[in-house]
Amino acid sequence: MLRREYPNKGVTIQSISPALVCSNLSKKKRPSFFIPDADTFARSAIATIGLTEKTSGYIGHQIQTDMAKLVPSVLGDFFLDRKVWEIRRAALRRKAREAKGK
Repeated sequence: MLRREYPNKGVTIQSISPALVCSNLSKKKRPSFFIPDADTFARSAIATIGLTEKTSGYIGHQIQTDMAKLVPSVLGDFFLDRKVWEIRRAALRRKAREAKGK
């Protein structure tokens, strides 16, 4: 654990595991409670510095994380895998449309 190597050095080490954020990369255009814009997420994540060693950085993401812990891992893996494939398929379709338009 890196944070244990620097307990008295004035260095804060925190693990942040966010969920989806509206950005050019995610292609999400409209923010919502569970999908904040990048500025909202960044402000929220910065506000957690020093409060906890592990966080999702944003309350909407933390709710998703905590709810996911209640789901049996087999179901969670199934739905997560499905979502990843949907995102990949959409990205490949978008890439094909862009290539066709050039």
